Amino acid sequence: MANVAQFTPGIQLLQIVFWSRLSFGREQVIQRLSALPDVHLTVCATLAECIHALPDADGLILYNCPPTDANSLALAIHDRAKDQVESRGLSQNDMGRIRKVLAEQKGIK
Repeated sequence: MANVAQFTPGIQLLQIVFWSRLSFGREQVIQRLSALPDVHLTVCATLAECIHALPDADGLILYNCPPTDANSLALAIHDRAKDQVESRGLSQNDMGRIRKVLAEQKGIK
């Protein structure tokens, strides 16, 4: 797992996890993402590394992810969201209400 970061003092970094099974365009994507200011990029070589990096991630970028691996990642993301909801003392039912309020605030129908 490789970490690439550019730091701007006083600015919070956006944590991005990138995993690509194909080498086509991989280096170009890594170069472009690494050049973005205030982005901390974690480049993963395996599914296990990707799942391990998810708890700290704000975003996930995948390329050529087989359905079985995508399912594993979806379960890991769901588990993280569930843990975050529970740590805030919320129930799963509260999530629907929160999504509705956020959508109204953003004007999303």
